[in-house]
Amino acid sequence: MKAFRLVAAIIMLLAMLQAQGPDQVRDFSLSYFSAWTTITLHAVLTYDGKGERLVATAKNESSAPIQHAKICIHSDAMKAGCLFEMWNSEVWAPGAEVNWNVTTPKKVPDLLFEATITEFKAQSAPETTPSGPTAQSVSGPPPLTQAKISCAYFTVVVRDKLNNVKQGLSPDDVKWFQKSFAKKYPGVCYADPAPTVPVVFYVTVTPDVYHGTRVVNRTTNHSNPVSGTVTDESGGTSQINGTVETTTTSSTAVPYSVDYGIYTLSVERRRDDGKFDVLHRFQQKGLYNTLYGVPLGGRGYHPLHAVIEDATKWVGAGGLTDPKQSTF
Repeated sequence: MKAFRLVAAIIMLLAMLQAQGPDQVRDFSLSYFSAWTTITLHAVLTYDGKGERLVATAKNESSAPIQHAKICIHSDAMKAGCLFEMWNSEVWAPGAEVNWNVTTPKKVPDLLFEATITEFKAQSAPETTPSGPTAQSVSGPPPLTQAKISCAYFTVVVRDKLNNVKQGLSPDDVKWFQKSFAKKYPGVCYADPAPTVPVVFYVTVTPDVYHGTRVVNRTTNHSNPVSGTVTDESGGTSQINGTVETTTTSSTAVPYSVDYGIYTLSVERRRDDGKFDVLHRFQQKGLYNTLYGVPLGGRGYHPLHAVIEDATKWVGAGGLTDPKQSTF
């Protein structure tokens, strides 16, 4: 009887361990109302007595100090609320790590969890007086301790037709922007993605299909039989047989379709709470003409360049400061 009870106890213990499952180890790339990563988080969640234990390490991946950031660890088994809430107790320097080892008496049936940033505030630095000439940089805005430059900095984020997100311009596109607009609009400056960049050109690419018709000409040669009677000068007759070659041309309208993308650029400005306001939108279809298969260029051939050009001109004309222009 004792042996039977022992076996039953072991079976119950194994069932409980199986229900709890293994420790959960997760890595996250977190952002707060932006398209680029602000904080990376490595977290391990385990059962600890009647509750749970979380061991986590987070790193400030941005280029600016973080005054306050709160991270919520929420379990899939919880309808609302956070299983853990973690935050920094002092200014969080770029590249620095913060560690937590915390427990909670809350009990959840499984250890699956997610992480989100629920509060965020970057540290602001006082403006300094310029002491000499400064140069525009294409790799990012001036450091927070540097003199303020009269330049409207922006970065670019693109979400393509497959919902892939690309942050920043390619080196070739940066060269194109500098060559095309650095002299015309010196007050509009491109910067690499960072939480300190105040304006984002957020581009979404929506798939669409163009339906049209093209004229196809068809030429057909025909050999038609002919026969007749020929009378000579003396009144004699003879029969002749042969063929006559004729050519006919017909035109037919043939339907066709072309897949393309509609590029929509939203000029978004960051607020103090980290969220963004949409100030204006620009749009360009990725359609262009060809001649014998060779593109003839035009705005539709480089739709990304087209919408960035429109947005740059708008910002250069005072769109960020003129309320009458901030409509769409």
